Amino acid sequence: MTSGQYRPHIVLGPVTQRSVVVDGRTLVETYIGVAFVGVPEKLNPGETAEVELALMYYPNPIYDGVQAGATFTVREGATIVGYGAVLSNPGGN
Repeated sequence: MTSGQYRPHIVLGPVTQRSVVVDGRTLVETYIGVAFVGVPEKLNPGETAEVELALMYYPNPIYDGVQAGATFTVREGATIVGYGAVLSNPGGN
């Protein structure tokens, strides 16, 4: 994967979440568009990496919860493919 080319969504919430939240067949979570910056060429299951998240539409209010200490799951569609924690706020605050 090339740096800046991985563009999944994140969903704020507990990193222990292992399934999507649905109401019938409708997703009821807020999917937040991001691009991963500084991603290693290859990241194997179980490995960790510190990366920068480019907030694609910042300062849109959808990003208000992306604050230091917030946890999230990484999504590819309705599939949870990873999890993480925000280490610093947008703009380095």
